[in-house]
Amino acid sequence: MKSLTCILILTALAACTRKDNKKEILSAKFTQEGGSTTKCLFRMYSDSTYTFDIHEYQEYRHEKNEIFRGRYLLKGDSIVFFPFAFYFLNAETALIKNNYLEFVDGKMPFKMKVLYNDMFEYKGVDSVRYKNYSFFTYDTAFYHQFSEEMTPYDLTNEDLVKIESIMTPCIKDAGLDVALSKYFKQCIAVKNKNDERVVWINFLCDTRDIERLKCFVIYTNDGGDCFFNVKINLDKEACYDLSINGSA
Repeated sequence: MKSLTCILILTALAACTRKDNKKEILSAKFTQEGGSTTKCLFRMYSDSTYTFDIHEYQEYRHEKNEIFRGRYLLKGDSIVFFPFAFYFLNAETALIKNNYLEFVDGKMPFKMKVLYNDMFEYKGVDSVRYKNYSFFTYDTAFYHQFSEEMTPYDLTNEDLVKIESIMTPCIKDAGLDVALSKYFKQCIAVKNKNDERVVWINFLCDTRDIERLKCFVIYTNDGGDCFFNVKINLDKEACYDLSINGSA
C-alpha cells in the first residue's frame, strides 16, 4: 500500500513539475476593425502545444469567442502543426519571417504580428528602414502574378537597396510623376527557372491602415496612379509589366 501511495505522489509531483515548466515561447496577434471586428491571439508553449483565441463581433448581429488548441513540431524556421492541421485555417505550416507569423498552406493567406519571441532568431529585412514594406510568400493557390513556374524567395536588405535603385528611374520612364517614398509597397519575391530573382511590387498610396497592408495583398480596379504594380528582375536590373489602375 505504501508503494502505491508513493507512486501516486511521485506521479502528481511530476505532473506539477511539467506544468510549472511550461512557458510561453512565442505570441502573435491579428486585429481587424471596421464594419466588423476580429481579434486573434496565437500562443506557443515550450511543451509543443499552442492556443489560438479568436473574438469576432458585429454590432446587432453576431459575437463569438473561440479557443483552438493543438500541438506543433519545429522544423528549422517552420512551425508544423501535428498531428492535425491548424483548424482555423486548415493550415499545416507557418513561418516566422520579418517579425510576422505567416500561415502558408491554409485555405487563405493569413499573417499575424509577432508580439513576443523567445524561440526564433530574427529572420528578415530591416523593419525600421523598410517600415513601408510588407512581404508575402509566393503560393500559386493565392497569388497569380506570374504565369511561368516560380519558387518563393526571401528578400534581403541588399535586395531592397537594389530594388529602390531600379524602381525609381523605371517609374519615371513610364511617365509616372509620383513620390515613391509616400507609397506603401507590398512585395512577392520569387526565383525563375534561370535562378533569377524577380519581385512583384504593389504600390498603394492609402497608408492609413498599415497593419492591414502588412497582412493582406490589396487589389483594386480603379484609383489611377494611387494604385499600381510592377515586376523587377534584380539580376537583369530591369523592370517590366507596369500596370496602372484605371481612374475612379
